[in-house]
Amino acid sequence: AIDTKRERFVDVLRKKLNVNEVQVPNQKGGSFKALATEAGVQVDNLGASPLIPWVVFSEVESLLDEFPEGAIRGNARGLLRLGDRGLDLDTVEGRVASRVFGTEPGKSVFARITPISCLLVWAGVCKHMPGKLVKAEKANDSVGQQQLM
Repeated sequence: AIDTKRERFVDVLRKKLNVNEVQVPNQKGGSFKALATEAGVQVDNLGASPLIPWVVFSEVESLLDEFPEGAIRGNARGLLRLGDRGLDLDTVEGRVASRVFGTEPGKSVFARITPISCLLVWAGVCKHMPGKLVKAEKANDSVGQQQLM
């Protein structure tokens, strides 16, 4: 079941996107265009499936609440299927595929991690960590703790 009580990520994204098309930076250079709609965020880097429904961001927020140290991004590219190591159900990519889009274990997954994670980082609610997506305040906590060691 999708947890629709988690709305902070959605609220922040809606406010930042407003009604303007924006350029969102990719993690490894370049950027993509994003535009808020009633149904979600329309992006120009997902080919024939450019809409990321708002519920995706609520589901990611729920996942990151379950994994305060951060959730593995997941790898939907290549030969991995949902449930395989690297595309587990508790990765960002796996959770979104299974809970939002109804993908069954053993099936291939349409890769959406880049625009999802980059939008959340751009909005200031998440940070990129190696192989993970982390809530921004948790990323700051872990950096602070690493500096203390």
